[in-house]
Amino acid sequence: MKGVTLGYLDYLMEISPDDRRPAYSAYFNALAFPAALLLLLLLLLLLGAGFVAVISFHAVFVAAILVALWQVCLLSRISRLLRYAAP
Repeated sequence: MKGVTLGYLDYLMEISPDDRRPAYSAYFNALAFPAALLLLLLLLLLLGAGFVAVISFHAVFVAAILVALWQVCLLSRISRLLRYAAP
């Protein structure tokens, strides 16, 4: 998975304008971090509660979709803030 992330980040740096690279990198990290962290926390919670045998693939996909939707909401807020902050 790290190779995929490095590939995406490398591609992002290649296509982004020189003066906007820090912003593009921040967007990428803002979108990638919550999904990775929340799914890891969900797994640890389920392991601790003993629900691993009960959980289905559907529940994992539903959790991933919910986290992805949350990321979209965060990105829209970030883009609105950047529009208002731009001179």
